This record gives sequence, structure tokens and C-alpha cells, in this order.
Amino acid sequence: MCLIKSYHEDLIKNNHIWLLSDYKKNKSSLCNNIIRKILLHYITEFELNNIAFNEHGKPFIPNSPIHFNLSHSKSYLALGISINNPIGIDIEYRERKNIHEKIAKKYFSDLEQESDFFKAWTAREAFIKLLGGNLLNILPKIVVKHKKDGFKIGLANQLFYQITFFGDKYDFEGALCQHESHIKPFKIFEIK
Repeated sequence: MCLIKSYHEDLIKNNHIWLLSDYKKNKSSLCNNIIRKILLHYITEFELNNIAFNEHGKPFIPNSPIHFNLSHSKSYLALGISINNPIGIDIEYRERKNIHEKIAKKYFSDLEQESDFFKAWTAREAFIKLLGGNLLNILPKIVVKHKKDGFKIGLANQLFYQITFFGDKYDFEGALCQHESHIKPFKIFEIK
């Protein structure tokens, strides 16, 4: 069983998103140390050393209520953490324009092709990362609906997941995906 350290009370009410704003791939060992230190606020050293991966490569902590997910784009890295609720997180730097039209025509509805590409794309990626699936296998099967109670996503007629966006004040779009039966707000913690 997971021995959750500091942040426990707040994590029951809120998902946590940690943002590292100076992430660079050439500093990956430094970032790995920062990620380890953040995770140690929630889990024990033993659990951290026993992180496993599902058949699709998604990391998880066996026998733990703690769920986490990572994403990076350009100089940002996001680490989402939740209790008793699998999550998916994705961030995408807004500068990448060369792939938009091809992807949108192939995978987005007509309504989505008219809207913000980055919101539509990060929603899909966060959903795929929640499932831990293969992008190319799942992407064509994803259905996105804009409803009164929010942005829903799923496979076929099973729209059981809610998307919340969080990139408005940054240079990227960010999406957090969670099951609609466990919707919680989130808090962002920035590390510069």
C-alpha cells in the first residue's frame, strides 16, 4: 500500500500538475531527478524504485492509488498526479504548424477542423495517454463531443472521459483527461 507523504489532503480534492518550464532534452538526467523528487512527495522510495510499465509502455506504481502521467514539448515538461483516478496529460507547444492541416483532415470532425487545432490534438493525446495505448491504433477510433457539461472524449459511443484545458497562460496548450465519474479540479505547481 502506498504511504502518501505531504500533499495527501489536497490530492484527495485536486489533481496536481507540476510544470517545469526550463526542460531541455539534453538535461534529462536533471529533469529525472526533479521528477523523482516530486513523486517522493506522494510515494515512498520503495514504490518509486518499483515503477512498472503496462503493455503499451505507460508507467504505473503497482498496488498504489497514485496515478501519474508525463508530457513534454519544447522547453516545458508537465507531470500530472492523481489519487484513485487514472489520468492522461498532454502539452503541445503552439509553434508547430506544418502538421496541422494533414492531421486535422484525417482525424478531426468538420467542427474540430474549424476550431483550435491544439485543443483538439492535446485532448486526443491526453486520452490516449490515459489509456496507455498506441497512438496510431487508437487515434482513428477517437470520438470527441462538445457538450453542455464539457468536452467529452472516448471510443465510439463510450464518451466517458472529460477533458480540461490548462495552457491559456503559457506558450503551449495543455489537456488533462480523467474519467467522468472521478472529475476533480487541478492545481498547478510551477518549477522554474
